[in-house]
Amino acid sequence: MFWNEREQRLRAGWRIASQLVLMTILLVVFQTVKNLGVRFFLPADPDPAGIEIANFLTQVGSNLVIAFSVFTAVKFFDRRGYQDLGFHRGKDWWKDLGFGLGIGAVVMGLIFVCQLALGWIRITGTFSVPEGGIPFLPAIFMPLLGYIAVGLAEEIWIRGYVLTNLAEGFRNTLSRSAPAVGSAAVFQAVLFGVLHANNPHASLLSTVNITLGAGMFALGYLLTGELAIPIGLHIAWNFFQGNVFGFPVSGGSSQAAQFFTIHQAGPGLWTGGDFGPEAGLLGLLGFVLTCAAVIIWVYFRQGRLKVDNRISSPPFQEK
Repeated sequence: MFWNEREQRLRAGWRIASQLVLMTILLVVFQTVKNLGVRFFLPADPDPAGIEIANFLTQVGSNLVIAFSVFTAVKFFDRRGYQDLGFHRGKDWWKDLGFGLGIGAVVMGLIFVCQLALGWIRITGTFSVPEGGIPFLPAIFMPLLGYIAVGLAEEIWIRGYVLTNLAEGFRNTLSRSAPAVGSAAVFQAVLFGVLHANNPHASLLSTVNITLGAGMFALGYLLTGELAIPIGLHIAWNFFQGNVFGFPVSGGSSQAAQFFTIHQAGPGLWTGGDFGPEAGLLGLLGFVLTCAAVIIWVYFRQGRLKVDNRISSPPFQEK
C-alpha cells in the first residue's frame, strides 16, 4: 500500500502527498519569517517603493520555497535527478524555451490588439509606475523576475512533479503509457483549476478556462518530455498579460510597473472582465491558438507527434 518493492521507493500517491506536506511546512516557515521581517524592517506606514520591494521578495521567495520542496522530494522520495523532471538541457531545450516565450507574448498581444480594435479596452497610460514608487526601468524588472519565479515553480511542481508521478502511478495500474499520461494530464489540469478557483473575481467559467489552460501548459511537456516550452510560455503569458498589456492576471490586479495601463469595457463573457482574459472566450481562443502553435513547432522540430514515454517511466532500472 505504501512501498513499491520493485522500485524501492514510496508509491506515487504517497510521494505526491509527502512533497505536499513538505512544501506546506516550508511555506509556513517562510511566511512566519516574512512576517517577522516586515514587522522589523518596514515602517508602520511604508512608502510605495517599500511595498513594491516587499511584494517582490515575497513572490520570489515563496516560489523558490516551492521549487526547493520539489527538488528535495525528487532526491529523497523519488530517487531521481532533477533533470528527469524535464531539464535535459541542450541546444533544443533552449530553442523550446525561446519558442515558449515567443508564443506566449504573441498570443497575448493578439488578445490585446483584438480587444483594442473592437473598442473593448482603452489605453489610459504608458510606462506607468505606482505613485511614489521606483523608476520604470528597475521597477519593470521586479514583476518580470517574479513571473520567472512563478513560471519555474509552478511548472516544476504541477507538470514536472505531480503530472510525472501521477503518470508513473497510473502506468503501474493501467500497464500502458498513453492512457496513464492522459489520465495524469487530466488530474493535473483539474488540480490547477481548483488552485485558482478562489482567486479574486473567479467564476465557473474562469475555473473551467484555467483547467483547460493547464492542458495548454502541459502539452509541450507531454510531446517533448521537457519543461522548456511550458516554462517559457508560462512566464511570457503572465508577464505580457499583466505588466505589458495591463490586464488582470488570474484575478489579480497589478500594482507594479506596466507598459500600458488600460480601462476595460466590453462584454465580460469575451474579455474575462476583472479576472482577466483567462476567464473569457478570447482567452479560450488564445489557448486553442497556442496549442496549435505548440503542435506545429514540435512536429517540425521532431518530425513526429507522440507522447514522450519518459514521463510515465521511472528513470532508473527497476529492481
